[in-house]
Amino acid sequence: MLGFLGIMALAQPPIVFAVANRIEPWVLGVPFLYAYLTVVYALLCGLLLMVWRWRL
Repeated sequence: MLGFLGIMALAQPPIVFAVANRIEPWVLGVPFLYAYLTVVYALLCGLLLMVWRWRL
């Protein structure tokens, strides 16, 4: 539960505006903000799948 909340906090405005709210540098052809949010949401999905698999 704390892991999910911690990762979710990385996708919320105070942290996103302070850390990831920029276009440069480009990562694999997309702006940094999109790459950052893709990684954060992939981590959230991975954590949810892990919890579902372990039936917690």
